[in-house]
Amino acid sequence: MFSTIDQVMQRYVDAEILPGVSFMILKGSDIVHEGHIGFSDIESKTPLGPDAIFRIASNTKLITFVVLMMLYERGIFDLDDPLANYLPEFTDMKVLRPNASRIHDVAAALSPIRSAKAIYRDGCSRRFAQPYWLNQRLFGYLCFTRIMLA
Repeated sequence: MFSTIDQVMQRYVDAEILPGVSFMILKGSDIVHEGHIGFSDIESKTPLGPDAIFRIASNTKLITFVVLMMLYERGIFDLDDPLANYLPEFTDMKVLRPNASRIHDVAAALSPIRSAKAIYRDGCSRRFAQPYWLNQRLFGYLCFTRIMLA
């Protein structure tokens, strides 16, 4: 059932985009699929296993992205909503004027920042976030980052 996702993960390793990938698919709290592909140490060709320790650094963006996509799927917000609907600090945004010479050369933004732009820029890059379809239905999102192993 999940052979496609295994193949996608293997492609990232084969293309040397990522040295290794550990992933888990849950349904509720049940593990329905788990995989460890590639290496925890490229030089020694040590296989990546379930006991690998990762430093995740600033990967909270990835977690935030996945949570936001789950909320979007539930209809809690729309990707075209102004970000200020949820974060009032983004109301009345200013932008630098063309040819600005100082930080205070600003004008009112002509349009609000939309939720989709904020999620795309701060969540995951196009290269490392892909929708995963199963039986012609959106199953979830594959979201990757480069992670240093401890």
